[in-house]
Amino acid sequence: MSRKITIFIMAMLLSLNFLPVFGLAISPEGPMADDNGPGAAYFNINSYFSEYHTYETMLMHLEILQGQFPDIIRLYDLTENTGLGRTYQGRSVWAVKVGKGVGSEAEYYDDPAKPNVLIFGAHHGREWMSYEVCIYTAFYLAYNYDRSNVDDDGDTLVNEDLLDGLDNDNDGLIDEDPSQGRVNYLVDNREIWIIPMINPDGVAYDHTISRAGTGGGWRKNLRNNIPPLTDEFDPDSDGVDLNRNYPYMWWANSKGSVINPDGVVIAMDSANPTSDVYRGPPDGENQDGDSGTMGLIPRVDEDPVDGIDNDGDGRLDEDRDGGFSEPETQAMGALVKTFDDQPDTGNIPFVTSISYHSVAGLVLWPWGYTRRSTPHDSLFKDVGNRLAEATGYQGMQATSLYPASGDSEDWLYGSGNILAFTIELDGPDGGFHPATEHIIPICKKALAANLGLFDLSDRIEVAKQYHLTLDQAVVGVKVANIQTVVKSDEDILIQAEILNEDKMVPDSLTLYYSQDGEKYQQTTMEFHRSSGYYGTIIKDIPPGTTLRYYITVRDVSGITAYAPDYGPYDPHSIDISPESGLSTLENVIMVIMMFSILLVVWGGFVGLILMAFKAEKRKSKLTA
Repeated sequence: MSRKITIFIMAMLLSLNFLPVFGLAISPEGPMADDNGPGAAYFNINSYFSEYHTYETMLMHLEILQGQFPDIIRLYDLTENTGLGRTYQGRSVWAVKVGKGVGSEAEYYDDPAKPNVLIFGAHHGREWMSYEVCIYTAFYLAYNYDRSNVDDDGDTLVNEDLLDGLDNDNDGLIDEDPSQGRVNYLVDNREIWIIPMINPDGVAYDHTISRAGTGGGWRKNLRNNIPPLTDEFDPDSDGVDLNRNYPYMWWANSKGSVINPDGVVIAMDSANPTSDVYRGPPDGENQDGDSGTMGLIPRVDEDPVDGIDNDGDGRLDEDRDGGFSEPETQAMGALVKTFDDQPDTGNIPFVTSISYHSVAGLVLWPWGYTRRSTPHDSLFKDVGNRLAEATGYQGMQATSLYPASGDSEDWLYGSGNILAFTIELDGPDGGFHPATEHIIPICKKALAANLGLFDLSDRIEVAKQYHLTLDQAVVGVKVANIQTVVKSDEDILIQAEILNEDKMVPDSLTLYYSQDGEKYQQTTMEFHRSSGYYGTIIKDIPPGTTLRYYITVRDVSGITAYAPDYGPYDPHSIDISPESGLSTLENVIMVIMMFSILLVVWGGFVGLILMAFKAEKRKSKLTA
């Protein structure tokens, strides 16, 4: 027994001594830590959201944000460019533009190379969470911009649980390790407009009555409706529901009809000023400057905003019959580019948008005034269901909740071809003012939807044009053989998988790679009949190097697709091990093989000695 133990110990010692000769390591080093290190500290934006903002604190904090990040944050007073100016109580409707270089842009500059995306809240004064999610998004983008990817949850992995409403790493937590590279990509490649508080007067009034102990609940703005028109506000008769004051299909009720083209009674907007859903007064103005009458009918309001040339003059929707009676909705009109030729309209051609409301926990899309589907119904369902998955809400066409005319989404889509959504935030404790501890969780849920929409906006633009779903719209690419560790004496073969290859610009598939943060080099990826598309990175890269790489491909529609999704902002990484570097399993197998060989060799050596002793003993007997 002692001999066997001695042989085993000797074999272990010999094998351990031999391992360095073969370049083996029992515990090879893992991927290098991110430059910022696990849990790298940065300013905690949650400190701004411990209580609900008022109009004044919102403006103060947004001005602070612009001062801290002047290159990517810019404030605009939208009421400066409207006929009515500021609100009835003298407040402005503020927009925040987020994008690289906005501080040096001309007023309302639109970069045609970047998709424009819009999110906005607080059409209704009582829906405080609807503006908090907008403010939170602006802060999140600003404070996470220009930062390296970090291990936010301290588990040594980086970006394994993105902001998408899903538990991507199956640890029971949701969205706890987002990608800073994603923020860098979006701020650099999108024009993001955020209007937190469409209805500042209504919000201020609801805060006032809430502090008075009534619980709040004010919905409308503070327009004085009933003559004599004095400055004294009467909550029983004043105010307009701003989300019934947009001109598209406003006419469905303003001419006395209460039935839409499908024969459905439209009950959720009203001509009665005392109603919570009062849509505002008829227009009564001659916007297109023609004169006279049509028979006995004055040539006023004869071309309502419905996408039809009602007066046959070759112009579209130029003499509205209602809507935009309020400074707040005019502020929206001063920003957004639409099909009509109205004066004081905006020049920003938005691709897609989200309007935030409370408290039903829904994702809604047009139409709201009719149960008929839009021409982009498949695309609305595709994107809407993705937003629903990110938030955990239910997706549906707006009329499935209730029919209404004159809302912002019908106007944005019907007049501007904007893929417009409403997200009804949930109310954990059943009211419009959830307890303050719910502010941040609800904001993060909405943030997942916002970032998701920003991601998809370039594909949405193409999908709208050709009436496709997102997966049908443009070419896509992903890495087919993701590797994390490669030996230094091996060629690194990167394979690509193409989605919608028929939409790919020929010879546009390119592999970019960088060693330890040096300038990226590139090589064209080739097609091979047996292995598909591949690109080769040269071997003999020094051990200990971290190689970063990404793939690009151009689409015939002009879009560049990346793998991974954010390309150079969030590339794949490969750690280069020594030439003979093997995996842990390979190490174990090699050790076992070494033991076996040593046992055989040792056993043979001992056998030879024993044979020699026996031969010597026989020889001694013969000579004796």
